[in-house]
Amino acid sequence: YIMELFHGPTFAFKDVALQALGNIYEYFLKRNTRRLTVIGATSGDTGSAAIYGLRGKENVECFILFPEGRASKTQQQQMTS
Repeated sequence: YIMELFHGPTFAFKDVALQALGNIYEYFLKRNTRRLTVIGATSGDTGSAAIYGLRGKENVECFILFPEGRASKTQQQQMTS
């Protein structure tokens, strides 16, 4: 069997893991009435995959930093829109 991992919202293989992680964070944070802030830095597709994976999750905030002019236009648009 082959699993194609590039069908997520950012077309990166990281989407699969980061969407699952977002759901796990939300589940455990809701049970313990806690909040989580994720801060990351990237020059590639990890940032946009993290943003999409954590978007809309209760009690989770996500801040991603990226160097100006070092991410592709597509990746920058994914992270800022």
